[in-house]
Amino acid sequence: MPASCPTAPRAARRTRNELLVQWLAVHTIFGFALLAVGGWWAFATLQILPHMSTGSTLTNLAIVVMLAQTFSAPFIALGAWMLALGRAVRRGDRGGRLRLLRTHIVLLVLSLAAMAVGIADLWAADYD
Repeated sequence: MPASCPTAPRAARRTRNELLVQWLAVHTIFGFALLAVGGWWAFATLQILPHMSTGSTLTNLAIVVMLAQTFSAPFIALGAWMLALGRAVRRGDRGGRLRLLRTHIVLLVLSLAAMAVGIADLWAADYD
């Protein structure tokens, strides 16, 4: 009998719940880590404002805020999404599994593209 079957033994159901709790922990940890990295990146970028040489502080503010958002927004958005996925796992939402699958497919495609670029760079470095 599958573990999701209502008549499955209690041990099988408990194992499935333990697995869900572990995945909840993984998504929560990575979500908070990504939020921390995004916040740190934004804070670090805003620290260059007093050291810019041209114009006054307020004239450079828009440039620095745009730079901070460019680097930190993807980390913050992905961190918030990971926390939302962790919440969906915890609550057992109906669409949670589909959201997890779509997210992992997108991340897999992006990771494979990054690996292809890295391999191409290694090949190019060998021939130079």
